[in-house]
Amino acid sequence: HAKVLEMARLLQIEGLLERFPQELSGGERQRVALGKTLAADPQVWLLDEPFSHLDTNLRYTLRNELTRLRQQVGITTILVTHDLSEAMSLADRIAIVHHGQLLQCGTPAEIYDRPGSRLVAESWGLPPINLLNAHLTQAASNSVDVAVDNSPLRVTVHGNLEALTEGQSVTLGIRPEDVYVTKAGGNSPQNGLPVTLVRVERTGADALLHLQCGSLDLIARAASRSVAELSGDLRIDFDPQSIHLFDQDTGLRITQTATST
Repeated sequence: HAKVLEMARLLQIEGLLERFPQELSGGERQRVALGKTLAADPQVWLLDEPFSHLDTNLRYTLRNELTRLRQQVGITTILVTHDLSEAMSLADRIAIVHHGQLLQCGTPAEIYDRPGSRLVAESWGLPPINLLNAHLTQAASNSVDVAVDNSPLRVTVHGNLEALTEGQSVTLGIRPEDVYVTKAGGNSPQNGLPVTLVRVERTGADALLHLQCGSLDLIARAASRSVAELSGDLRIDFDPQSIHLFDQDTGLRITQTATST
C-alpha cells in the first residue's frame, strides 16, 4: 500500500485512486499504467510510449523522475518511443528501427554526430538536418571536391574515399546548429555565401532561421536574442567538421572529415 501511495504522489494521481478505469481520461490512464509498472518492482522495465498522452510539463517531470528511479535501483529499461527528446534524455544506448530493420545502434551522441545513413540523419534531429544534393568535381584516394547542385557552395572532403569517382552523386548533410549566419562585412567569413532570411521561427531560447541561398532552402539555429541583429546583407558558413556525406544511391554514410572552400 505504501508503494502505491508513493507512486501515486510521484505521478500526481492521488485523486484518482478511488475512481474506476472508465472514469479516467486517456492521460490519466497512461499515468496509472506507468504507476502500476513502477510499483511492481520488476527486474526489467518494458515501457512502450509511456508519456505519449501526458501534457508537456508532466512529461518533463516524469522523464526526470524515471531517470532518477532507474539510476537508484539499477534496473535495465527498454523504452519504445518516437519522441527524440525522450530517447536523448533517457537512453544510454539507442537502437533505431525502421520497418523492422535495425538501422543503427549506439549512444545518443554517436547517432546524432555520426549518423550511419541518410535515413538515420533525417529521422534523428529536430529541426531536421539540411540535406543538399551534390556531385564530386574532383576525386583522389584521400580527398574529393564536392559541388552542391545549383549552388556556389563547394566542400573539400578528406578520408578513406578510394571508392568514390569524379561526377558521382552524393548528399551533403548539415545540421541547423552548424549553419552560421552573420552580417556581411565585419566578422563575416570571407568564403561565406550570401543568403536571404525568409522567416524567423522562435522556439524559446532558440530561433530557427529559414534561409534561401540561391535555389536552396536551409534552416539555421541561433540564439533568439541574436536574431534582431540579423538584417540587411547576410552570409552563411558551415562548421567543416560537422558536414555529413552520404552516398546518394545507397543512402549510407561515407566516412570523412570536411572543410568548406
